Amino acid sequence: MSFKINWEPNGVYVKFSGPATASVALRATVDVQQDPRFDKLSYVIMDCLDTDKTDSSQLGADSAIVAQIIAIRTGGFFINRKVRFALITTDENLKLQVNQSHTGFPLPYPSRVFSTLAEAHEWVTQLNP
Repeated sequence: MSFKINWEPNGVYVKFSGPATASVALRATVDVQQDPRFDKLSYVIMDCLDTDKTDSSQLGADSAIVAQIIAIRTGGFFINRKVRFALITTDENLKLQVNQSHTGFPLPYPSRVFSTLAEAHEWVTQLNP
């Protein structure tokens, strides 16, 4: 899986493509949160619509990497308490895995899973006009 980061005026949009892996999701999370712009952004949108549906179950398969992602995002909350996290996917397996990981490791900031970019963008801008 590869990803492209697009910094927007109030947030960041991360577009993933290809086979989904937890290690690439971790790298994207680190890249976003180590950037100085993270301190002032209002939202993170991670778009998984172009990941291979047959491989997307691999994203949550490595629980150690998923725990690292959650720990990094939790640490990021102490740097920026206004950030919101939106994930975009139509893959029911991935939605289930994300929701289960957030139940086991709740994030300290609002997060939701959406099926479209328009829905995700509306939600993050509703919270942060």
